[in-house]
Amino acid sequence: MSLPVDRLKNSKSHCLQAIIFVLKSSHSKNSPRWYLGIMHRILSNSISQLKRLALASGLSVAVFLSLPETLQADDAVKLKSSTPFDFDEDGDQDILDADSSDGNLYLLRNSGLNFSKELLLSPNFDADLVGVNDVDDDGDIDIVILDKDMGDFQVIENQGSQNFIPQGWEEIDPFAQSSVDQAFLSDVDQDGDSDLVYSTPNAVGWAKNNGSDGFAVQPSLVSTLPIGALEVEDLDGDGRDDAYFSFNNAMGTTIGFAKNQGSEGFSPMTVNTATGPQVGPFNVSDLEIADLDSDGKNDLVYSSDTSSAIGWLKNNGSDGFLPASTLASGITSVDQIEIADLDNDSDLDIIAASSDSNFKAWLENDGTDGFTPVQLN
Repeated sequence: MSLPVDRLKNSKSHCLQAIIFVLKSSHSKNSPRWYLGIMHRILSNSISQLKRLALASGLSVAVFLSLPETLQADDAVKLKSSTPFDFDEDGDQDILDADSSDGNLYLLRNSGLNFSKELLLSPNFDADLVGVNDVDDDGDIDIVILDKDMGDFQVIENQGSQNFIPQGWEEIDPFAQSSVDQAFLSDVDQDGDSDLVYSTPNAVGWAKNNGSDGFAVQPSLVSTLPIGALEVEDLDGDGRDDAYFSFNNAMGTTIGFAKNQGSEGFSPMTVNTATGPQVGPFNVSDLEIADLDSDGKNDLVYSSDTSSAIGWLKNNGSDGFLPASTLASGITSVDQIEIADLDNDSDLDIIAASSDSNFKAWLENDGTDGFTPVQLN
């Protein structure tokens, strides 16, 4: 029996996320043997799952692994310090790396899991974040880089045959002149090209794709709030990406959201701040949206660097959530989480990391709303 194409793509994506995680986490020559052993098992499980998916779909392994990573404009893509991308279209996932230490954009070219580092671009600003999506709606994947401190961005247009042309750099919001903490590429107005959704220290905003490799700032979704983490995803399953964010108030940390109602993106919209779910008296460092309990409804997963914990808010199926509960604690200064099926058991696990302490762990999903932390270093 063949698997649906969308399920194949999602499963392949989860496997590749795990493989990239291993590659990024195993670079030290001084890594202990037990650590490398765990990483090797994760890598082996991911590759094995890709092979089984290929057989289940009736495709050869070679054909399945060569399927292009097609991104549509309505797929929300988070800009990160590094991101997987098949730059040379050879079927292997390369890595784009925005190196904040020198401000340059690098390509880690994948040749049979051997990576060579190449300078792609030295922009006129410091490249802190990078993301990929079809920005100009021409059928190929472009690159976007962003300077967090200045709020500057630049589109590097894909013209085919590994020919990427940098466009002019711009400020996201030249009037606000604010730093940008997090940013996503997402077609929030559903016109076929990627817009930019971003957070500043006190606002969540979006900029409409102007069709010429640039963006036009729109009225803020949320303002005058101390914004923490940001996530852009279709949580309620209506086909439109919503914006979820954390902010601090007198009650502690609350999750607010700007619900996308269509009709020009987030306008009209409902901004839930006063009655949003309370997380706790601590900072939220990262948010992810995923169906963690496999009930067909997306849940909210969060990390807290100040409390060294990971928790979640279970979707109640009525545009709301059950009270927050802790999944794991004692994960030192955790500020980054990713969701993937690492152990190949058809449920989603959690990858946790700390940029300050280089601590990494993964939380194994037991399928009954329970998670077991497994330290990786």
